[in-house]
Formats: sequence, C-alpha cells, structure tokens
Amino acid sequence: MKNFFAFLIGLLLLQFMNTHSQEVTKVKGGFKMCTTYFQMYFDGETDTKNKSSVYYFDDNGYLTHQINEKEKNDLITEEKETYKHDDAGNIYEITYSNRQNETWVVTSKKVNTFNESGKLAIITTYDTNGSVTSKRDFSATLKEDSIFVAKNTVVKTNSKGIKTKVYRNGESTRTTIYDIDGNKTEETYQSKKGAKLTKDIYKYDTFGNLSEKKSYSGNELLNTVYYIYSKDTLPMPKVLK
Repeated sequence: MKNFFAFLIGLLLLQFMNTHSQEVTKVKGGFKMCTTYFQMYFDGETDTKNKSSVYYFDDNGYLTHQINEKEKNDLITEEKETYKHDDAGNIYEITYSNRQNETWVVTSKKVNTFNESGKLAIITTYDTNGSVTSKRDFSATLKEDSIFVAKNTVVKTNSKGIKTKVYRNGESTRTTIYDIDGNKTEETYQSKKGAKLTKDIYKYDTFGNLSEKKSYSGNELLNTVYYIYSKDTLPMPKVLK
C-alpha cells in the first residue's frame, strides 16, 4: 500500500512537471536550450529517462518559451508557454498554446502584476477573447504575510558558508539548505509531529545551472529530473541514455 501511494504521488509529480513547470527561468554560460528528462522509480524498478520539457533562452539567459510533452494513450501532445520579462527579470506575462498539426494555437494568457518592492501581487488569467477568467489578488496581505514568515523563520550559517533556513507555520516545517553560492541544495517538509513528508535534493553544473533534482516521499525516492543544456537548439533524443 505504501508503494502504491508513492506511485500515485509520482504520477501527480509527473503531471506537474509536464504542466507549467518553470524550474529554470534563467541560465548562465551562454546556453540556448535546456532539455529535461523525467525518471520514475516504483516498487524497486527504474523507469527510462523520458523527455519532459524543453526550455529556450535569449542572449541574456532569460527563458523565452518552454515546450512540454505529454503522452496519453500512446499519443504525444505538445503544449507551449511563451514568456515576457520586465526590466528586473520578472516574468509578467505567460501565453499558453497547444500544437495543432503544425500550428500553435493560443488557449489562454496569464499576467503577473508586481508591487513596488518586486513582490508578486496579482495574477490575472484571460481566455482567447481577452476576457478575465480568474484573478488572484495578494496585494492586501503581502506585508502581513511577509511579517508572519519572517517571525517564523530561523536562518543559520555555518563556518563553511552553508545556510540553513527553517520555516514553521504551526502545521508543518520547511527546512531549506543553500550552498555557498546561494543555490538551494535540499528542501524538506515535515509534519507537525516531525514525520518527514517530502524531500527534494538539487545539484548544479559548474555555471550554477540546475542539473538534477531528486524527489522523495518520506525516505522513498520517487523520481529524478535531469537538466541537459546545449548552446544550440537542435532537438534532443526522446530518451536519455
């Protein structure tokens, strides 16, 4: 039963990876493309490393668009997300499209509004006719939420420059560890009673770009995502060897 629930969680994570998964929004090193491969583990077996998403970047390293591949009933469909950045590098607009034959057809658009401090304040979603389908406004509680988080967060840095940040909200605990370059290397969620719920472990290349992410449910490894960077935009294989 434990493995069955872990498998269900893995399926949800796979769906999340294939839908609006902005894991990489900026790269270093002059790379133009990043292809992600998703590998699952279930009941002692290891799945193949299947292509999940492809990210494309401009000359400044900012994410311009992303193509997600989804497989259902042996059919592969593609979804595209196109991004616009403001002068601070924040993504303020995302356009969603589906591929129909050789044409990308827009399905919706999301607009992010930031306050004067650069915090995300409002998320507005539009349909293809430009009508608002949803609006989430955080602006009224941003200050209050920031104060609450600050009061319930403890940050410690050891002699080697490794920083640990612990946040408790009364229901769960999130522990995040950063390396000396400020890259997140581990993030763990625990229940109120101290039981480990989930854990993610991150690795980076020599440029500081995310290269691998392992996700656990409790102590059980669910999946690994591999990030393969290239300085051209030639298609990568469907399966990573």
